[in-house]
Amino acid sequence: MNCAAVAVVGPRLSRYAGGTARQCSAMPIPGDSSGEPVRIPPGVTTLWMQLRGTTVIQSAEGRFELRRGGWLMLGRAAEPLLQAGHLGMCVGVCMSADTPTALGAGASPLYPGMGRMPRGDLQMATRLWRRIAGGRGTDVNRPTDPRPLLLLMAELQRDIASRAARCPGPSMVRKHHVLTCLQNACLFMHGHLERPVSARELAQWVGLPTRYFSEAFLAAYDQSPQQFGTRVRLEHAAARVRRGDMSVDEVAPAIGFKHAGTFLRAFRASFGVSLGNYCAR
Repeated sequence: MNCAAVAVVGPRLSRYAGGTARQCSAMPIPGDSSGEPVRIPPGVTTLWMQLRGTTVIQSAEGRFELRRGGWLMLGRAAEPLLQAGHLGMCVGVCMSADTPTALGAGASPLYPGMGRMPRGDLQMATRLWRRIAGGRGTDVNRPTDPRPLLLLMAELQRDIASRAARCPGPSMVRKHHVLTCLQNACLFMHGHLERPVSARELAQWVGLPTRYFSEAFLAAYDQSPQQFGTRVRLEHAAARVRRGDMSVDEVAPAIGFKHAGTFLRAFRASFGVSLGNYCAR
């Protein structure tokens, strides 16, 4: 189980720990004044946690904006490009391919996905990340153990992991594989909030037949891919309106609705309340 801990602060990358020298040397470190985004090379599974401010992450799955307490886990093909805001701080762990499934007996594998950590979990995750970051210093041969942090993430992903049993497949190995594909599809929808994504496009993205994908998605999440994607876009729009980033007239076309009225009706149909009442909660 190899890992490397990294931190992105503003436009800069500081490399702090673990894994092999080969893995670490593959990660670019821009100069202090470069202001360039940081790209993680292919073949690396990554976990990112936002400690303060914001960070924009562009990957094969799409564009994501992490805010304080947000987390994002990406697979080996993601090749994330990170740009932290001026006061933003995002920390991460870069892992070898086997790490998410090598957490020990009784532990669920980790899945691609995103979410938010409660304050207490964020504080714990920060402490555990610092142990990884400070575990090696300049000694590339000193091992670091990411398992405490990853086991915390597995606990945060408990709801995701519980869906594996609903996935089709003759064995849990197959079910875990299907759920990983479905979670990648969920990330793709989160990463393309500007438009609806069809089930056919999602199925092609994750490498599953369209009908098989749609039926597996419905079984795992109790809603169709279209319903899931619409809800994700509407939740994102509500967050933008609540923060004052956009007005209703601005946010509707930003998530693929031609008219504000259509957007407002879709929101009420999905959430059972008006956008105004939802944002006032």
